[in-house]
Amino acid sequence: MGAEPRSSTLTPLQRARERPNHVAEARARSAPSPASGRRSTPTDDITFAALGELRIRRLQPDDWPAVLALADQLLGFPFDRLIRCTRAPEGWVLVDREARVVFVQLTRVVTLGPERLGVMGWTLAAPRGERPAPGRAIQVFFDEVHAALRRAGCQRLVVGDSDAYRSPSWRLAHAGGYRRWTPAQQLRRFGWRWPALFWRLPHFGVRTFVLQRPLDTEVAPSAPASRGLGAACCVTLFVGAVLFPLAASGGLWGGISLSAWRAPALLLGVGAAAVHMSSRALAQGLVARRHGLALEFRVWDSGLVAATMCALAGVFFPALGGAPYARDERYDYSNDRDAFGSARAAGVFTSLLLSALALVSLRAQLGAPEFASAVLLYGLWSGLSDTLPLGGPWSALAVGAVRRRHPLLAAMFFVAWCALLVFGSSLALLG
Repeated sequence: MGAEPRSSTLTPLQRARERPNHVAEARARSAPSPASGRRSTPTDDITFAALGELRIRRLQPDDWPAVLALADQLLGFPFDRLIRCTRAPEGWVLVDREARVVFVQLTRVVTLGPERLGVMGWTLAAPRGERPAPGRAIQVFFDEVHAALRRAGCQRLVVGDSDAYRSPSWRLAHAGGYRRWTPAQQLRRFGWRWPALFWRLPHFGVRTFVLQRPLDTEVAPSAPASRGLGAACCVTLFVGAVLFPLAASGGLWGGISLSAWRAPALLLGVGAAAVHMSSRALAQGLVARRHGLALEFRVWDSGLVAATMCALAGVFFPALGGAPYARDERYDYSNDRDAFGSARAAGVFTSLLLSALALVSLRAQLGAPEFASAVLLYGLWSGLSDTLPLGGPWSALAVGAVRRRHPLLAAMFFVAWCALLVFGSSLALLG
């Protein structure tokens, strides 16, 4: 038998180290010869032979209008407005012979304690039909961006606002070696400095995650696999003991009073949250298992901030605390909606059923009216994110998953929620 090829015996990291370094090759080709008498140019503006007619350079103030024009084409509301809030934008661009911007990567350096993080911000690419950059050019482009961040002293690359439900972008980051950086991992890494990290990373989306990749490795270690029971319990306690009493008392408009957090009120809030969240998790897990899909609960840390602000305004949004996800982070939600959409539909049905049972209990005076009222109120507020037929950010909530898989069932859920709202309001007026 012949000897085994050497490439098959190398580890992925060793193979990555033996790949051609496109950045180094391009620098060597673009460097002037000693006999030319011309001074070396910085890496801010180099024409790479590997890129053909394209050129990599740092983002300049004159490029910003072109970047915003790309954002208007590619980003939906409100992200096309949020990018305009970027102060002193920094990053790299890929331009063609006519100096048109065809690819953008905004970056910045965040120093937190002994560690420097290279934050990969907005990534924009010219759409098809407008001379998009080829894949080889994109690879060289990111090699140069990473090299620049390494020269700036960064030890880790960080990507914020990564939406796992939008599978193409998530899988692109996953293919680039990025892995989910959970709040628990960040807390263990930075301790009491974690709130500073939270506010300095981009957290525009309530349903997004932070991904990370150490610069000295090609692939970051994956987040520990679990069903998310601990995270679900923590979110349940926070939603039931803090947000539910705060919103029920009217928030800032109703005057925050310590009476909203007395022991009976806390028990009602935590009990209602526990009943709804545990029942939904059980129903979703059973349906997902029937389809061969394993689920886990993931916390939306920025979503909890948004939910707290809503509660201060007297609005209760328990769905912003987190959501179920496929345990396999490579799961394609865009192409395989049957299992996941059916699981989310089971969760919505369970909440509506619990609300209907609580309404029947109140009308029949079967006992424990305070607890039944709390369960009904919790379910009615959950119906906003479970059944309201809105688009945009709403599409990532339960109603979006149900509408993509079962549009008729989503409409029936909305009608059922409206009926519960009408009967519940009439019962409150009679009472």
